[in-house]
Parts: sequence; structure tokens; C-alpha cells
Amino acid sequence: MPLVRVMMKSYRHSSFLAESNESISAQNFGDFELIIVDDASNDASRQILDSYAAADLQIEVIFLEYNKDISKTETEQLRETF
Repeated sequence: MPLVRVMMKSYRHSSFLAESNESISAQNFGDFELIIVDDASNDASRQILDSYAAADLQIEVIFLEYNKDISKTETEQLRETF
């Protein structure tokens, strides 16, 4: 298990995912896992996140089947993580 887990929510953020991923990946600290919960986005987010997860073992993506809103997404993220 990594020392640090970074949790990120995403809903229709396809245009921001590259910048977010690059920013987190560029950190000097390497013992981390990035967990992204996608809240049933209907844009290109799923394809982008799938490609990140396939290319980097430090990235785990959880795709929700339907949009649950921010507070429920956070709860889902915490359940999946711990």
C-alpha cells in the first residue's frame, strides 16, 4: 500500500484531466496512488481516464454507473479507498 493516496473527483472534466494528472504525477514524492472517481461523465472523461490507468499503475479509476452528486461521490470514494 502506498504511503499517500490522492483522491480526485471528476464529472465532465475531460478538458482538465491532462493538466490535473500531469500536476500530480510531477510531484517529487513517488510513494502515492491516485484514485479518481468519475461521477458518470458523459464527455470523453472515461476514455481519457482509462488511458491514464492503463499507462500508470499508480492510478486507479472508479467509474460510477450514474451521477450521484458531489457528496455521494466523496462517500463512494472513501468506501472504495479504505
